[in-house]
Amino acid sequence: PTPHRYVMTTTRPKVPGQVRDPSGIGNDDFDAGLKQSKYGYPVVELYRLKRPLTTAQLKERFDMPVPLGWRYATRKLVEEVKLDDMEKVF
Repeated sequence: PTPHRYVMTTTRPKVPGQVRDPSGIGNDDFDAGLKQSKYGYPVVELYRLKRPLTTAQLKERFDMPVPLGWRYATRKLVEEVKLDDMEKVF
């Protein structure tokens, strides 16, 4: 099983035409409506877990459905796994 290693914080979703930042990969295509996505979530911060979590741990301990591509954190996960205990990537 693939360990889950990262947690990110985002801003409110953007729609095509609202990003207006050509420095990000795919931003111009998103703004032009060339992506399948209707919403984009700008990543504000990225953290690496010091101890990766397995899919089984996320499901059993934190009530997070699987399989996962991405998922909003549950209240239990936020309360038990503090950002202070993670390595900030950016």
